Amino acid sequence: MIVLGFDPGPTWIGWAVLLLESPKVTRWVDGGRIPSEGAWATAGALAGKHAAALVAVEVPSGATANGARGTAGYVKQLAARAAALGDTSLVAGRLLGAFEAMGYAVAPLTAMTWRGRLTGQRQASDAHIARVLGLVVEGVPARSTAHSRDAAGCAWVAMQAARVEAMAARSRAPARAS
Repeated sequence: MIVLGFDPGPTWIGWAVLLLESPKVTRWVDGGRIPSEGAWATAGALAGKHAAALVAVEVPSGATANGARGTAGYVKQLAARAAALGDTSLVAGRLLGAFEAMGYAVAPLTAMTWRGRLTGQRQASDAHIARVLGLVVEGVPARSTAHSRDAAGCAWVAMQAARVEAMAARSRAPARAS
C-alpha cells in the first residue's frame, strides 16, 4: 500500500510518500515541500506518479496562544495564529476536495491525533517526531524538513488505521463454502 501524506501550511505544503512493504516494514519513498500557492496540480501529479492508495492530510484543529489570557500580547498572538490557521484550513480543504474529486480515498487527521498515535504525545516536538519516525519507517532521510516529516507521520498513522480497518473487514466477511 502506498500512502501520500500532506502537511499544509499557508506558505508551504510538506509531503511524503510511504510504502507498506509488509505488516512490519514501512519504507520512506519520497518527500519534500512545495509552495502552497497553486500546489493542486503538483499534489495531484505526486499522487498519480506514486500510485497512492490513500491520501492523508493534516487538518487544523484550533488556534491557541501563549501567555496570560486577556493581555494585549495574548490577543495579538491569538489573532495572528487564527489568521494563519484560516489560511492553512483553506489549503487543507482544497487538498482534501481535490483528492476526493479525483477519486482517492482521503484521511483527514488533526496534528494532535496523528502525533498522539505516532508518539504517544499529542504535542510532540519535531525532534521527537523525527526519532519515532526513524523507528517505524525505514529510509527516512537524515536531512528532511519538519513539514515532510509531519506529512510522513500523518501518512503513517492513516496507513495503520487503514490496515486495522482492512483486517476488521476481513474478519467480518462471511466464510466461503468449500
